Amino acid sequence: IRLEKPIIVLYKGDSKEVTEEMTEECVRNCNDDDAPEVSLILERIFCYGLSNSEMSSNSSHGPIQWLDGSGFSAASLDLIYYKVLGNLPYYQSRPNELSSKGIMVPGELGPVSIHVPT
Repeated sequence: IRLEKPIIVLYKGDSKEVTEEMTEECVRNCNDDDAPEVSLILERIFCYGLSNSEMSSNSSHGPIQWLDGSGFSAASLDLIYYKVLGNLPYYQSRPNELSSKGIMVPGELGPVSIHVPT
């Protein structure tokens, strides 16, 4: 936490229930004498205490909910890719490049048009 290394937290289950449980566990267990303040840990892992503008400029926007199913897991993976790539020096010096170009994953389907038979 003190070294400000990137942290990516994945969880599976109900968003509110799981993140509340993780927060409680952090508060209970992150209290060693040499540990950073709990508020700093919660801010870095869950983005607690950050304003919306700080969250948008922060490369870590809290935990990622893992969703099963091919389309849903692809969306979860996309979020992971953005977080990993966003922490690389190249993309840190070009913050808009990822959001403007997006990420192309091999085998990923692009936009699809649905035609209704007449």
